[in-house]
Amino acid sequence: MAAEAIAKRYGERFVFYLCGANDTDPNDATMGKSCGAMMQGRHRLERMQVFAAYVQQKYGASINRRQSFAVVPGVGHHGRGTMTAPAGLKFLFTPLR
Repeated sequence: MAAEAIAKRYGERFVFYLCGANDTDPNDATMGKSCGAMMQGRHRLERMQVFAAYVQQKYGASINRRQSFAVVPGVGHHGRGTMTAPAGLKFLFTPLR
């Protein structure tokens, strides 16, 4: 499948992105540190913010009907903390369509 077709399909998907507001440790041992990864941001929160801006630029405002980004206050890189927060619960228990 061509890259353009993949990008088009991705823009049509329902996606919800979560990141902890405290997921800002640039020295986290589990975070990618390659040149490409570091160009995306110094830590996971910054990387999500950069990606969110890219998605808005690439797909325009209509993407907001299908994809959402949420920052969970008081949580770092912790799956349970993000998924049990109100934003995570909304994602888990609200129909996407």
